[in-house]
Amino acid sequence: MGVCFMFKCSASTSMARNTAKEKFGEIAGGIDPIEQRKKNKERLLTIEQLCNQYLIEYSKPRKNLWREDDRKIKRHVLPRIGKKAALSLKRADIMRIHREIGKDSPYEANRILALLSKLFAFGRAADYLPETHINPCRDVEKYKEKPRERWLSEGEEFLKLLNAISEDTNIYYRSFFTLLILTGMRKVKLQNLKWSQIDFKKASVYFADTKSGYSETKPLSEHSIRVLKQIPLLVDYPYVFPSPTESGQPIVNMDKPWRRIKKARGY
Repeated sequence: MGVCFMFKCSASTSMARNTAKEKFGEIAGGIDPIEQRKKNKERLLTIEQLCNQYLIEYSKPRKNLWREDDRKIKRHVLPRIGKKAALSLKRADIMRIHREIGKDSPYEANRILALLSKLFAFGRAADYLPETHINPCRDVEKYKEKPRERWLSEGEEFLKLLNAISEDTNIYYRSFFTLLILTGMRKVKLQNLKWSQIDFKKASVYFADTKSGYSETKPLSEHSIRVLKQIPLLVDYPYVFPSPTESGQPIVNMDKPWRRIKKARGY
């Protein structure tokens, strides 16, 4: 029993000495083990892992609309390149993704390109990627974007659109598109609008941390207030337009109901 114990200790000590020799040998040969481990982590880091850190460390703390980044990542980035090593991505890969998305939506393709560019810039700044890393989104040409809005002629055409919206059976979709027209608010801002931002007494809506870096309060018309008061107020749902599928989250995809409304009225 004593012999076995002695043998085990001797074997453990021998292994430790060999490991130490290897490390000392690496250092003597000019290899920094800590730096080597860092390089190994950088080499193995996947796009999915980098996206997770981007959302946690950058997007959520800085953006009110971080869920839009999350949506784009889940819909476009992860299915295509989520499992790939971040350092393996080349400009050709980014061009392929941009082209695939651009077939149906050039505007969305450009937004994804901007998101990926920011993702790699974050990775380098946060030390997840080496300082010498070249952003693969660099020099990828964006699609030319046509104006997304078309001004409606006064009178009959404008009334026709309002009537088409007012006849939709879903009160959330009906209210959403009506407010979009009445307030001129950006679609993403309206999707993420919370009841806590609305002051019915002062007929105003409050926005914190805008692009300009300042908070702002905007007035609401009497018609807008009437529309808002008709929307059902759900308990424990902070958003004016709650997601029909994800509890406690705002509505995301408004393209399908908008296409349905336009199609029903011949647009």
